[in-house]
Amino acid sequence: MGRTVPFLGIALLLAARVVAGQDVAVLPGSRLTTQAATVQYVTGKSPLFVLQAEGVGITGTQSLDISLACTAPTQLRLYLIPREGTARFRYVVLAGERLATRLKLPLEAFDPDPQVERGQVPPDGALLMIDVPGFMRKLLSNKLRFGPCRVTTEPAGLPEEQTVPPEPAGVEYDRILGGWLGKTAGSRLGAANEGRLEPAWEQLPELQRGLSANSWGFGPDDDTTLMVSNLLLLRAKGPGFKPRDVIERWTTGVSREYLWKTERRTLEEYSKGVPALECGRGPLGDSICARIRADVWGLVSPGDTFRALGFAVRDAPCSNSGLGLLSGRFAAAAASVAFEAKSPRDLLVRALDAVGDPASEHSRVLRRCLDRQAAGVPLRAAYESLRKEVFEPLHARDATNAWAYALPNDALVALALLYGEGDFAKTVALAAALGWDTDCNAATAGCWMGVLLGAGRIPPAFTGPLHDRLRVAIPGQEHWSLRRLAWLTWRTAQDLRGR
Repeated sequence: MGRTVPFLGIALLLAARVVAGQDVAVLPGSRLTTQAATVQYVTGKSPLFVLQAEGVGITGTQSLDISLACTAPTQLRLYLIPREGTARFRYVVLAGERLATRLKLPLEAFDPDPQVERGQVPPDGALLMIDVPGFMRKLLSNKLRFGPCRVTTEPAGLPEEQTVPPEPAGVEYDRILGGWLGKTAGSRLGAANEGRLEPAWEQLPELQRGLSANSWGFGPDDDTTLMVSNLLLLRAKGPGFKPRDVIERWTTGVSREYLWKTERRTLEEYSKGVPALECGRGPLGDSICARIRADVWGLVSPGDTFRALGFAVRDAPCSNSGLGLLSGRFAAAAASVAFEAKSPRDLLVRALDAVGDPASEHSRVLRRCLDRQAAGVPLRAAYESLRKEVFEPLHARDATNAWAYALPNDALVALALLYGEGDFAKTVALAAALGWDTDCNAATAGCWMGVLLGAGRIPPAFTGPLHDRLRVAIPGQEHWSLRRLAWLTWRTAQDLRGR
């Protein structure tokens, strides 16, 4: 739903006092080894270069030990720029109860950024701090304390989230991994068209070719952040988690700048004493928010829609009601039945049956999509029918937020699955091109197709550029191996079965 802040074409004009037209505090790296520097700044929706340290002794075999603290919640990118070789960065979230942290990390814990354009780099390299806004930021006034900072030859362990465990044998793990890879690849593919209300038919050939190869990994965005948050909630609280646990995790365990209007209203209502299960009863209850985080309930419940729906009915009402609630339940059921479905059509039919509300508008609209495709109606004609029946009336009612409502977006996912004909590339490209909340739609379609096909059948053009890396807006657990997430999901599914 929310855009990932772009970092394409950053020019790091090192050894200068002005970076991208901004005044930057420039310090000798030797000063930061024994003391901290404090920088006060005000920023908004664009990344802000905050501090530059020169000559910090970066090599490929060393570790970094640095302390950070701020007065306001924010997100930072800490760039390490060697004289030669690839620049690296670490995404750091300071939020909730974690407004200060100490990072002791090997350089391999920093993600490469092949897009950085470098100017003059000091012989011992440089370090650059950038404040990066989430998509919901308006204005931030902050004081950042940076350091002491030491680059050492002492070994530092890789955070557990970035380690890759031995892969379990069997089809189930491969399908769970396919779900995570498909979710992440789809979200990245669909980001560029988010909020566009007209189909981008002309982009389909390019979208089907896969992801751009000139970047490393993906994130953060709200779809994957909230999906990881739900998985960690389940690991921490167990299958008996309460609705209030979902909301309290948003309060302390997720950057607020990656919560959309719906979740933000939930936090306001909850702070006033509204019961967790009633917090989603608001003007945006029909939004897509419950759906974007519900896939994980299906991934931990392979073929067990009863369990998946049991989790969804405690999670979805925290932010949604009405059609938004049905959408969240539908997504949980679809991700679960994808482990056993014979085709995208079978997946959709079985998920609708599992939700069990055939008289609802949600069910009627999606079943019309199924009927039209079965009757041989061409894709563009099926789209135009949806435009008249769903899109135009909804947009007339709420032009500002219509693009993020559940019903039109679920119908677009259904069209992508049906007319994608079981082909991963074609399906996610359609979801990314058909408009409305395209990053969420391509992420959802990618997740379900990834489970249906398995990781091994997703084209490398969609998985290779991810480099097994997902970044999420969760304090202290920002960088993840996608294979670690798949393993943790698989392990959770095993635990829930009592194995």
